[in-house]
Amino acid sequence: MKEIKWPSLLICIAIPLVSGSLSGLAIADNISTWYSTLNKPSFNPPNYLFGPVWSVLYATIIASYGYVGYLLFTRKIPFVVALPFILNLIFNIL
Repeated sequence: MKEIKWPSLLICIAIPLVSGSLSGLAIADNISTWYSTLNKPSFNPPNYLFGPVWSVLYATIIASYGYVGYLLFTRKIPFVVALPFILNLIFNIL
């Protein structure tokens, strides 16, 4: 088993984490005003599930982006494989 390059892995995890945090901060003030006014379907989950589910989802996203970034920086995958992840990150920031 090869040794993990921790600085590369931590940088790859930090990039989507910071991106998601900045996006959340940018819209945090508007959520309470518009979300409650939306017409939601009958199968909409209760509000108390929102936090835990999104926390698990973001942890999974961060882990996958971190792993793909790590594989890219250690040259174990070609750039073309990581390109959809990079484009998704860019489009989410915009």
